[in-house]
Order: sequence, then structure tokens, then C-alpha cells
Amino acid sequence: MPGVSVSETGPFDFDTPRWYAVYTKSRHEKRVHQHLVPKMEEVFLPLTKVWSRRKDRRVKFDKPLLPGYLFIREALSPAKRLTVLQTFGVVRILSSKGGEQALPEPIPEEQIESLKILVAARQEIHPCDSLSLGEEVEVIAGPFMGARGKLTQINPKQSRLVVSIDLINQAVAVDIDVRDVEKVKS
Repeated sequence: MPGVSVSETGPFDFDTPRWYAVYTKSRHEKRVHQHLVPKMEEVFLPLTKVWSRRKDRRVKFDKPLLPGYLFIREALSPAKRLTVLQTFGVVRILSSKGGEQALPEPIPEEQIESLKILVAARQEIHPCDSLSLGEEVEVIAGPFMGARGKLTQINPKQSRLVVSIDLINQAVAVDIDVRDVEKVKS
């Protein structure tokens, strides 16, 4: 699994705040977010605006970009972990493999920061499957500047930038001008 794993970092560090994915009951993301905000250092629920047809009109509303998931940044001590797990609507914190005693799996900071940049730009965002092919790029101009992701070519002038959260195997995509990106140097 990409990202930071427990075996790479040695013993689990309860003192360092890191990002973790929280899996929620179906359609409980906003409620869980509301309950976790006062308890956690930082809670991030990426939302996107979508149109919905009502009986007599169309309305635009906020919908979770990655259904079933939100993210917390916390030094996840056993007590904090229990606080999260006891929150109404939380199913689990995504963990490394290991059964009942599995430790929460941190998400790399740059993946969450890139997702925040995309959401803050208030452009159209498309959820998509996480890709294994494509070049790693960084946006160097425009409203998505600073975001990193994989680039998929659509046509010579327009491309699609995909930002993945590897741990949950989810991704989002935005259309972007190819002149606004550059290949990440290894």
C-alpha cells in the first residue's frame, strides 16, 4: 500500500499529528463531521456542489466528494482513537492490515493538501477511480497551483489532473490546461 506504513516508520507514533481516513455509515459524512469538529485538531470533509431535481425546481447543494469518507488530522493516542470510534456514524478508522489490533494507517500530508487545493478552487470536480498509470505532475499556474497528481491526456490542449488518496483507493479529477502543469522531478 503506498504512503507511510507502520513498518517503515517503526513503532506507532502517538505524539505526531497525521491525517487519517474515517469511514462512515452511508450518508452520515456531514453528521460525523459536525460531531468530530469540536473533538479533533482538524477535520476535513471534501464537498462538491451538485444539481438536484426537485418536484418543481432544480437546486444546487453540497455533496460529499468521496462518499463514506472524511479525514482527521490528529495525534491519534488510544484515547483519541476511542473518541473517534465512539462518534455516532463512524464505522472505523482505516488501518494497516493486522486484524483487531491493527494500527491506523496515516495518509501522506501532500495528498490531503492537494485535495484541499482542488476543493478550495471551487471548480467542477469529478470523482474517478484511482489510476496506476499516468505521470506525476504539479500544477504551476492557475487556481489549482501547488496541487500534485497524475495527469491523463484528453486532447492536446486539455488534460485531466487526478489527485488520489491511495489508502482509500479513491480519487478526484479536474480538467486543466496542459501548460499549467510540469512533471515532478524524481
